[in-house]
Amino acid sequence: QLELRDFSKGRQLHDLSAEALEKQAEELATVGRRLYSEGKFILAFRKYSFALKCLCCSETYDQDSLRVREMLNNLALCQLKAENWSHAETLSTRVVQLAGDGGPQKKKPATMTEKEKACLGKALYRRGLA
Repeated sequence: QLELRDFSKGRQLHDLSAEALEKQAEELATVGRRLYSEGKFILAFRKYSFALKCLCCSETYDQDSLRVREMLNNLALCQLKAENWSHAETLSTRVVQLAGDGGPQKKKPATMTEKEKACLGKALYRRGLA
């Protein structure tokens, strides 16, 4: 028989500062990368998901940021490895939409940084695989 002696809630995301949230997101992404390299794709997906949630709760949140797109790309990769094709396609498509893919309101590929181009290329490739 189990008895609960104490229960205290941890700090909520909305209680953390923007800096703390971004640090938490980076730590979770690092754990996610390690889990992915160990072949633990579902656990890595969970870490990346929570890291993205941390970024989204930050006061400095910008859905078009490269960091958000990279996190979504990592989520798509985990879904590909887990053979969840439709989820991988949805996540990859979201990255392409956020990058703009040369749309009227977004950056044209010629004005993107190398990291932005690489992120977009990965998303297009992963969407094709899905």
